[in-house]
Amino acid sequence: MAKVYGTITQLGVSGSITQKGVRGSIVQKGVGGNIVESGVSGSGSDYDADADLLTYIEGLETELSAGQLALLNTFIVNLKAGLSIDNLSDAFDVIYILANETPEAALRNLVKRLHDATAVNSPTFTALEGFTGNGSSSYIDTNYNAKTQGINYTKDNCSLGVYCRTNTNAGADIGAQEVYPGNGIFVAARLSGKIYGRINERGTNNAMSTIADSLGMTITTRNGSAYNNKVNYRNKTSPAMSYSGTAITDRVPDFNMYILGNNKSGTPGVLTTRQTSLAFAGKYITTGMRDVIVDCFEAYMNGKGVIT
Repeated sequence: MAKVYGTITQLGVSGSITQKGVRGSIVQKGVGGNIVESGVSGSGSDYDADADLLTYIEGLETELSAGQLALLNTFIVNLKAGLSIDNLSDAFDVIYILANETPEAALRNLVKRLHDATAVNSPTFTALEGFTGNGSSSYIDTNYNAKTQGINYTKDNCSLGVYCRTNTNAGADIGAQEVYPGNGIFVAARLSGKIYGRINERGTNNAMSTIADSLGMTITTRNGSAYNNKVNYRNKTSPAMSYSGTAITDRVPDFNMYILGNNKSGTPGVLTTRQTSLAFAGKYITTGMRDVIVDCFEAYMNGKGVIT
């Protein structure tokens, strides 16, 4: 890790000193001296900046505040410690912290410098809260195709998660679907009174859980090929399940995942008006991992003073 002193991150590297600016901060990189100083915007208490945070903020056009950087760093450090991983990429392919200070940072993949998302048709961004769809045309393209680009997300070992701040009873929150009833990836935090989860299986196969609202963390995860090898989570609970089909998994659909709706063979559909603060895709999530993810993200949201 690198030590952050308000606006300066110090790394010990042999080499002489060269200097260049990043987002208005000072960055000194050693090419033949003793100290490398990398500037992180803002001021505040000293803390160790995680390597995943430094990769995430590299090249941002609009700098994040010191307070936001500290909260993101705490989220990353505690998530990795709780999941016993060294890098976010050990468990996730994409994480979008949509409840962020800027749209640029919100659409950036926290895991690695690939698959930054694109807002389409102007979903509403609210700083520190997330993106809200209009239910008719707006959505977010993750630019992540789990079939061709999935590493942790595989056909029979995978997860999708979203955190919603508003309660509605319609629309999908993340998904990619072949021509119905082809194979699909689909999570709806609340649709017709139920969580709907479908992962790499026919469109007629759903894991359903009756639920009172769409608030908080919703995760659908799979560990195995059978229809009942998938479960839905809501926050730190496992709601009762029912299943609409018994087919085994077939393949991962070959389309980018959309947030605030479902990518239906290249056309947005099942669009929602919910406000979404977080979305992720990765490997199978146990109940213990679920609890870590929920606790870490709610601590992040509470740190922003946002009612969760």
